[in-house]
Amino acid sequence: VGTTGRRRAATMYQLDSDNKLRHDVMGPAPIADPPFCPGGAGQQHPGELQIVVGGRPQAGGTLDGVRVLSEDSVALMRTDRLTDEQKRHDFLGAPFWIGR
Repeated sequence: VGTTGRRRAATMYQLDSDNKLRHDVMGPAPIADPPFCPGGAGQQHPGELQIVVGGRPQAGGTLDGVRVLSEDSVALMRTDRLTDEQKRHDFLGAPFWIGR
């Protein structure tokens, strides 16, 4: 996380033994400018654009009849790529969302 983007950084949470959220799961945030800026970092756009672009996999990769994502990209986006090991980890899984 860069020094200017810290306030917008996402974090991880975990339920403690009292079923309350712990905010310190990841430890202290590494606040330093990254050696390589990942794609999309700092992008700003209207929410409507996020809805349009984010909905393309459900629309088969098309927008108003024009292909905007390749069929391969859509297939990858729709594929469950989690390993069995990852699926066993209950981080924010069903127990969290059903109010355990």
